[in-house]
Amino acid sequence: MVLGSLLLVACESARPVIPTAERQTPTASVSRTPTNLPSPTHTHSPTPSNTPTSPFPFLSGTRISSPASSIGVGNADQIVELARWGRGYAHQAALSPDGTLLIVASSIGLYLYNAETLEQVRWIETGDVVTSVAFSPDGKTIAAAEVHRSIRLWDTASGRLIRDLNEPVAGVFRLSFSPDGTKVACASYENIIRLWDAASGRVLFSTRENSGVNAVAFSPDGTTLASTEVNGDIKIWEVSSLNMLYSLGQETVETHGLAFSPDGTLLAVGFSGGPIKVFRLADRQEILSLSGHTEVVESLAFSPDGKMLGSGSWDCDARLWDVATGTNVRTLSGHSVSIHSVAFSPDGKVFFSVSGDHTIKRWDASTGLEQLTLEGQYSGEIYTVAFSPDGGTLASGSYGVFRLWDATNGRILHSINDHGHEVHSIVFSPDGKILVSGSRDRTIKVWDVATATELQTIDGNFGSVNSVAFSPDGKRLAVASDYGGTTVWNAATWKESCYLGDSNCSVAYSPDGKILASGSGNGSITLWETIGWGKLRTLSEHTDLVCSIAFSPDGTLLVSGSYDHSMILWDVATGTNLHDLYGHTDWVDSVAFSKDGKVVASGSADGTIKLWDVATGEELYTLTGFTDEVNSVAFSPDGTLLASGSSDGTIRIWGIAPKTDS
Repeated sequence: MVLGSLLLVACESARPVIPTAERQTPTASVSRTPTNLPSPTHTHSPTPSNTPTSPFPFLSGTRISSPASSIGVGNADQIVELARWGRGYAHQAALSPDGTLLIVASSIGLYLYNAETLEQVRWIETGDVVTSVAFSPDGKTIAAAEVHRSIRLWDTASGRLIRDLNEPVAGVFRLSFSPDGTKVACASYENIIRLWDAASGRVLFSTRENSGVNAVAFSPDGTTLASTEVNGDIKIWEVSSLNMLYSLGQETVETHGLAFSPDGTLLAVGFSGGPIKVFRLADRQEILSLSGHTEVVESLAFSPDGKMLGSGSWDCDARLWDVATGTNVRTLSGHSVSIHSVAFSPDGKVFFSVSGDHTIKRWDASTGLEQLTLEGQYSGEIYTVAFSPDGGTLASGSYGVFRLWDATNGRILHSINDHGHEVHSIVFSPDGKILVSGSRDRTIKVWDVATATELQTIDGNFGSVNSVAFSPDGKRLAVASDYGGTTVWNAATWKESCYLGDSNCSVAYSPDGKILASGSGNGSITLWETIGWGKLRTLSEHTDLVCSIAFSPDGTLLVSGSYDHSMILWDVATGTNLHDLYGHTDWVDSVAFSKDGKVVASGSADGTIKLWDVATGEELYTLTGFTDEVNSVAFSPDGTLLASGSSDGTIRIWGIAPKTDS
């Protein structure tokens, strides 16, 4: 029983997707926008971490050991992962055949839960993004589809890797075991249906269809395989001969979820737009058309006795249907974002739903009452992180959400879901009392840090807000946005006081507040005098948009990270390029100076953090182990910690391990 994709997509969204970069044209928007791919679009492969496997793969409650010292040139190669907050973002979940375990496929591994209590039982670190998961019929084996390693089989009891299946295939939406457990089938957005022998990993059958394949499912007797496709095809395949038996007709709209009835006589199919059709396979006739959902029906499940059909839709509702009459018996509301999977427990008394709001709900199937919710476990992609001025709090931004964390132990202090899109930038006021968040929903919000209450929504023709920065005295806020360019706002009245041109990617104040730097989509950086707003100079050596800029603590240097994969260290007084920093293989999303100004940290879409010697421009060390791009890096004010936010859904805290730690 597969529980489907757990991606964060608004109810009105057209497709559950992983947000990725939209920065193809240097002068255009720098916003991230969803694509139809169920996996990251950059091509780096995850590599083993330079540090020991983290013992902290959990959302919160991770106390950070006191670092041995500040991070500097002499000890950069001694940095280890001190803590990890977040279970990543989750793609899919499956219920074990005996109903005792729930497994969630996430961006950093596999999580097993007790299905009764939803308490975690085990974590399996795969080292890659897992997009789909399925249990074998005896529950002893887990099939997991990974972005870079295709499909691997894991032992449920021990978490041990059993084998890789041959001939990897990308973009797997769904996996299915045959009823006898001897075969594994996959559906791929790359138009592929593939069948493997589970014991040997050998490919038995592979076909390339005319469009992406959304789902596959074996019939209860294992003799046939059904598939649904983007072009509307519903096909039935004979497993023994590996031939297509027949098509139930090419529909005019995309077909999604599908499920066989327990006796194998019926096939239910979900469609874009909300309808569900039930076909009698003996004569290939449509016998029911169920209306009620208003968006894509991605997941379907029959009750064990075949009398009920459960459905989950992007309209945020799950529904239970009487199969005999086609009546909508009850509607299960409570999710705030699209539902991507549903399943019945083996006794039919419990119904599970998995949503893009990062929750799993357990319902009483007979009454429709919600019994239990697993929430606060999966955060989605982390786009930005920032320490408070006293270092006691860490802020993070995700899709629609910003969180405040206790920086000493990982406890979530506040989680606010008030933005309508990705939160790209967060900044604390110099006194730490106010936090400003900028989002792709075209808004900037001002928050009271102590209470996490909204104080103000700033009005402006922003488009996506890509960067925000307070002046050191806290009196001004600089903003870089797609439509608004670079603007400066009075922090007392929250009124615009100055427009500085169309640089729309990044902004940063010098430590003395006398200079504002703004990075542009055309690769240039402009330095502005904050008294009179005269233009000091333009730095123009990047060949693509400038994603991030930061001043050194003494204000004499500026570092910039670009979409051209490079970084440049600049002399602020003269505008001279002191060092070109090359080493990343994808764009550089974030840059930050250490407290002493001698080290620069960079986070990249290649899935690494690099540490650089400012004096020589040499690379000191690389931190790896991420399964997706690193969007943000930030040093703590005391210089002992480095925080990172990644699209793999984790916040990681790095530092020099205490000598007493093993």
